[in-house]
Amino acid sequence: HKLASFEMNCLGDAATGATYGAGIGALLEGMAVSFDESLLRQSSTGAVTAIGTRVATSATRVGLVMGTFGAARCLVASIRDRDDFLNNMWGGLAAGSLIGVLAPVRAGGPKALAQGVYGAVGVATMGVGAYFLAATRSDIGDGATPTPPVLPVKHHPGT
Repeated sequence: HKLASFEMNCLGDAATGATYGAGIGALLEGMAVSFDESLLRQSSTGAVTAIGTRVATSATRVGLVMGTFGAARCLVASIRDRDDFLNNMWGGLAAGSLIGVLAPVRAGGPKALAQGVYGAVGVATMGVGAYFLAATRSDIGDGATPTPPVLPVKHHPGT
């Protein structure tokens, strides 16, 4: 039953990350389309369709990246059986590499690879920074201060 608990924790982290990521992606793209003057030249139906497509695409991509971060961070923490900045680093490397994979097809080859490398390093850096930011805060019980993450139960065969 410990393995099932581990799987549920990591799936929960992935789902939470994907949900937050989708919301953030939709919000950011929603703000970005407000500055796109090419939408003004389209019919109202065409503009609404274009906006919906862009928002959905961005929400999906950011949701996948953040979901991967949550799952990879949890998996690494379970394998290493410790909670430190390295879990965030590995989670960030896994998640950021998706940026190259999810790059538009027109980018192709070396450009997509470069986006993946930059994305991996960037998301890993942000993940490590978030770990240290959370570590510097004290839990004052105000409901806004982040609490330390709960590591999943590691499966030990025969115990």
